[in-house]
Amino acid sequence: MQESAALAVLAVRAIEIEDRERHLWPEQDRAWATRAAASVVGESATTETFLARRADLVLERLGQRQ
Repeated sequence: MQESAALAVLAVRAIEIEDRERHLWPEQDRAWATRAAASVVGESATTETFLARRADLVLERLGQRQ
């Protein structure tokens, strides 16, 4: 995994851990990001590819909101 992708994955993980009450990133958005990433990368993708794509989607959506 490239450094930029790893940083994005870690940033998203930090958001999801700290947003315990799901105000910033609600459960339905978390599920959407998972489904969308799986759809984009396909079933044969590596875990790293899936996580990197999911992180990109999460940060893009959060950036639009903020």
